[in-house]
Amino acid sequence: MLIRDRLLLVTDGSVISYEKGKLYQRKTLTDKRRLLCRLPYSGWKRLLAALPLTERLFRLEPRFAFPYGDGAFYLSFGGGMNLVDARTGKIQRVHSYREKMHNPLNPCVVENLEGFENGFYYGEYWGNPDHEEVSVFCGNGEKWEKKYTFPRGSALHIHSILPDYANKRLLILTGDSDRESAIWEAKNGFSAVERLVGGSQQFRSCGAFAYENGILFTTDTPMETNYLYRFFPGENRVEKVCPIAGPCIYSTEVKDGAGKKYYLFATSVEPDSAFAGTWKYRLSVKPAPGVKDFYSRVYLSDGAETKEVAAFKKDRLPFQLFQFGNVRFPYLGDGIRDTVFLCPQSVKRLHGKTVSFSLGELWNGKE
Repeated sequence: MLIRDRLLLVTDGSVISYEKGKLYQRKTLTDKRRLLCRLPYSGWKRLLAALPLTERLFRLEPRFAFPYGDGAFYLSFGGGMNLVDARTGKIQRVHSYREKMHNPLNPCVVENLEGFENGFYYGEYWGNPDHEEVSVFCGNGEKWEKKYTFPRGSALHIHSILPDYANKRLLILTGDSDRESAIWEAKNGFSAVERLVGGSQQFRSCGAFAYENGILFTTDTPMETNYLYRFFPGENRVEKVCPIAGPCIYSTEVKDGAGKKYYLFATSVEPDSAFAGTWKYRLSVKPAPGVKDFYSRVYLSDGAETKEVAAFKKDRLPFQLFQFGNVRFPYLGDGIRDTVFLCPQSVKRLHGKTVSFSLGELWNGKE
C-alpha cells in the first residue's frame, strides 16, 4: 500500500505522519488524515519546508518521533527535541542539541532496563571536525541529563544506542575512523563502559540487533564492501553472515503475528567520503567504493536467514546536497505486528512517502 506522507510513529491508537512542514494524525491507517499542527518554523524556513527540494537541501524535515506517556510524543527537528501534545498540536522545545547538531542518528527509548533509569537516550552526532568529546544524554519529559562522555579523539560521533535487555546493558555504536569504530557496552547506569570490539571499518556500524547470545550488526563504511555480521561476545568472535549492497544507516525491529522478531535494515547510496568537506563531495553523483549501485536496498533477517526484499533507485540529484538515497523506518508500537513500513528518501517518485507491506508476504516473496 502506498501512503502519501512519511509515517513517523505508528501505535494501536495513533498514527503520526509528516509532509511539507506539517504533522498529521490518523487513528488508523485507513482513516483520513487530519492536520495536527505546522512545525514552528517562521518566515523563510516555513516556505522552504513546504517545497520538497529546499526542505531536503536545508534538512528541515523531522528525523524521528517516539511516544511519551499518554497523548504526547517526542519529535526531533531543527536542532532540538520537542514534546508534542497529540490532542492539541502544541509543540514545546524541551531540549536543545549542541551547536551545529541537527539530530541524533539512532536514539532509543529505555523502559525497565536493570541499572538504567527510564527515558529517551541519544548520542551526539554532528560533523565534529575537531574531534571533540561526544556524550550520551538521557531525557524524560523536560528533564535532560548528560550520562556519559567519550574522551576527545576516542569517537568522532555516536551512531546508535540500543537496549540489550537480555544482558542488562546498553550498546553504543561509534565511528568513523578505524580507531574510533567500535561497539561498546554500558552497564549499571554508565558506571561501567567498556569496548566490546572495534578497531577497523568492520566495526563501523549504525545498526545492531541484540539477543541473548550475540549481536547482529551491519557495517556503515563507504570505503569497502559492507556486511551483516554476527558477533559472539563470550567467544570474542565475529563471523560474516552476508554481504550487503552499501553502508547501512537505518534499521529497525519488526514482529510477525506470533511475536517472532525480525531485523529490517536498508543500505544507502552515498558519495566517496575521501572527498568529504569539498564541493566535489557535495555535488557528486558517483557512488562510493562501498556502494554497489544506485539502489537503496532493503533486507530482512530472522537471524538465521537474510533476504533482500525491496530496492529503490536514487534520484539524479547530488547525493550529499540533497541527502543520500536511503530508506527510513517509523517507530512501531508493541501492538503493531506483521506489517512493514518503508519510508524512501531521495529516491525516484517516492521521496517523502511510505510504502507498507505484509511482513509474512514480504518474507515469503509474494509481493
